[in-house]
Amino acid sequence: MGAILIPWTLFEVDLLRKYSLVQGFPEWVIKLRSSLAVQSPNAMFTNRVMGFAYEPSWFIRIFNLVLFPIWLSSVFQRETIFKFKLWIFQIEDFLMIGGLIVFGYSSPRIGLIAFLASLSLLGALLLGRLNHWFVSWYLKRIKQPPKHLIWINILLVVVVIVILFGLAGGALSAYIKAASSWDHRFQMLLNQANLDKQDLFPLTEIRVIYLARDLAFFERMIYWFAGWHIFADYPFGVGLGNAGFYFIDRMNPAGYESYEIRNLAFRANYLANTKNMWTRLLAETGFIGLALFLAWLYLLWRSAGLTRKSDSKILRILGLAGQLFLLAYLFESLSMDSFAMPYQWLMTGLISAGGLIARRELAAKDKLPVSAST
Repeated sequence: MGAILIPWTLFEVDLLRKYSLVQGFPEWVIKLRSSLAVQSPNAMFTNRVMGFAYEPSWFIRIFNLVLFPIWLSSVFQRETIFKFKLWIFQIEDFLMIGGLIVFGYSSPRIGLIAFLASLSLLGALLLGRLNHWFVSWYLKRIKQPPKHLIWINILLVVVVIVILFGLAGGALSAYIKAASSWDHRFQMLLNQANLDKQDLFPLTEIRVIYLARDLAFFERMIYWFAGWHIFADYPFGVGLGNAGFYFIDRMNPAGYESYEIRNLAFRANYLANTKNMWTRLLAETGFIGLALFLAWLYLLWRSAGLTRKSDSKILRILGLAGQLFLLAYLFESLSMDSFAMPYQWLMTGLISAGGLIARRELAAKDKLPVSAST
């Protein structure tokens, strides 16, 4: 899928540089996209790439929740699902580079945070590897092992963390500066006038909402707070799919400043939602439903961790990919509130299947019945 999606999206990048908006694309391009996937009505007026997805945010999730976890896992472990390599390079290396380029042109914000969350796991694993390598190297070169090796470990950890954070911060700053050249939302982050007038303290709901307005995140913050207020009034939830019935009465009145929300309140023929998985779960299923959902995610994390220990390279790739997906999912769910999205079920299904196979492997090693290990 990535091998098809990346070239097409690079073609879109070239078209956007020429026509500025999707609306200016050649008619055959628009017809081809419409024939392959339903297009959002707002898609014609965007300058963000989105492949064949419904809208740019859906395009971002294809990478963050499916493709990037698998590619990153393969690249980090230097194991490939293909039967051949190009010298020291894997096919996944090239896919990851191409994916990062088109991902960047989609101008992600929450998606960018989700991607960085995945990278944080790889950073922690890299830190462990470097620490183990350095300690082994150090102990081989001294005759008398030091009494306080813990301080050497702490010093190394601090140095590596500073380096990793420095590299991540530099890359993030460079991306925001580059993305500001084609996306006004990133321009707002660099607008000194916007930054100078921000005053969050004392921290109140309305201050946070107006900060979000200055950063082109106004409506989402209104949705999120509305979901939280529904939960505050109904801690056991209002029932699945029912949050929309309570939304208008509990949203912050500042929401009426938004054309989008006024249209939602007075003209739309559908119910509002919270645009956030976590506030929607709280509003509709209460704290019990959220706790059960988080417990399920934790079990998936443990299952993926077991899969990483498999003798099969495919399962090892899948195991780490599953954990990378789960970290990204925690943050992608800040702007995704539907169980109808296929990404989550594709990856959780793979994690479950990988965990089952890994447990069967473990049972075979221990010469125990499969039922005993499951």
